[in-house]
Amino acid sequence: MKKDFVKLVRGGNSGQGLTTASTSVQSHLMAFAAEKLREEHRVIELKEFEESLQQS
Repeated sequence: MKKDFVKLVRGGNSGQGLTTASTSVQSHLMAFAAEKLREEHRVIELKEFEESLQQS
């Protein structure tokens, strides 16, 4: 992944990374929701979690 990033930054990868921005955002949201689950010891619905972030 690091090699792909460096290639992308240097312009040698035709502007395409390993994942789309949307996929990257979704994976980060899952990680943040998992952390909230860990802290609060409760089930987190991803859709509700995403909506709560948009409202704040």
